Amino acid sequence: MERIRESMAYIQIVVSDEQKSRWSDHVEDDPAVDSMSDLVRTAVEKHMARDDSEPEAAVTTQAVEGELDDIEARLGTLEDKLDLLRLENVEEDQLEGIVENIAEQYAAGTSDTILNELGADPDNEWPNR
Repeated sequence: MERIRESMAYIQIVVSDEQKSRWSDHVEDDPAVDSMSDLVRTAVEKHMARDDSEPEAAVTTQAVEGELDDIEARLGTLEDKLDLLRLENVEEDQLEGIVENIAEQYAAGTSDTILNELGADPDNEWPNR
């Protein structure tokens, strides 16, 4: 065991009593961590292995911007659909007026006028296509 200690360097760190207590509790609770030294070594290695080429804030900002682009695209699609629904409602309102007009003319007995409203040839009595 002495040989292992001889081949390893020692470092000292200073932490608050509260922080040391939290770390000790974690070492006791986590079976993947063997000791306080193992916890510190693992944390330092993970920190060093992290890709530091892009700061974390930049990655988060890019993710948020991407989400905003998606939301904006979906909003545009919803606005287009809403516009189409409004057009359909206008057409339905106009259709109701045409039907009322035809019903009035039918009640008056003017079939030629009704056929013209429907786009039909009064002589054939079938709609033109």
